[in-house]
Amino acid sequence: MVGDVAHGIFSDMLDPRELAPDVPRLITRAEFHELARTDFFDDDERVELIRGVLVTPPLPHPRHDAIVQRLTRLLVLAIRDRAWVRVNTAFGADDHSEVLPDLAVVPDGDYDAECPTSAWLLVEVALSSLRKDRRVKGPLYAENGVPEYWIVNADDRVVEVHTRPHAGHYSAIETVPIGGLIRLVSLPDVEIAVRDVFG
Repeated sequence: MVGDVAHGIFSDMLDPRELAPDVPRLITRAEFHELARTDFFDDDERVELIRGVLVTPPLPHPRHDAIVQRLTRLLVLAIRDRAWVRVNTAFGADDHSEVLPDLAVVPDGDYDAECPTSAWLLVEVALSSLRKDRRVKGPLYAENGVPEYWIVNADDRVVEVHTRPHAGHYSAIETVPIGGLIRLVSLPDVEIAVRDVFG
């Protein structure tokens, strides 16, 4: 029912080009934070800001969460204290985007007052979000200069490794199968076996 309602709403949304000469009013990260301070969102509501638009991610799924849990342990054990491994926490991609990647490996630092705005690796685990992860989040992360972006494709049991960000896209994409190994660009001694990601 909820999905049908959402589909109906979005199928009727205006194409911004149809509004010309008017321009849609997008939300900045600063305004997003101000909304949060005024209790605009429910306490347990998960909201991302993507290119100025508020987006509600899908509810977690046990298979999704299990992959995130395994990958978190693998990365934490391999990276140790050289960086932070953050799980489902905010990442400031640009002035109009603050997203919730499933995993982020970010430089060591103090993030008590402000979320990270740079990362060595961002990871999205895709069950139903593969199109968005490829076509929306991938270009956003590339524009921000994130050197490495993984899409863990849960259905096909492969990891898409996106590297070499250039002009708003990743110029190198490798699909690593269940028997393959992934070596991090920023920490080349860290090697993750895809088999271990899927259990």
